[in-house]
Amino acid sequence: MEELDKEVRELELRVDELESQQENIDETLRNQLDENDVRAIVEQLLGEQDNATKRDVALELNRYQLLFIKWMIATGVSITAIIITFVRFFLL
Repeated sequence: MEELDKEVRELELRVDELESQQENIDETLRNQLDENDVRAIVEQLLGEQDNATKRDVALELNRYQLLFIKWMIATGVSITAIIITFVRFFLL
């Protein structure tokens, strides 16, 4: 009878140990990201990079448009100066 009680206690201890291990495993699994969470995070990061790229392209386009306008104005001023010089030289 004592041996039976001893075995029952050992089994109860073993069951308690296994239950605590199971709780630890369950908690660990709850804390880990599942596959869908990882996909969502990756898609979000790619989306942010895409938006940054679009913004950079828009800024670069704006910069080149301003540069083009400056060149047009400078060319217009130069052509006007050349025309005025020719008019003064040939007509006066």
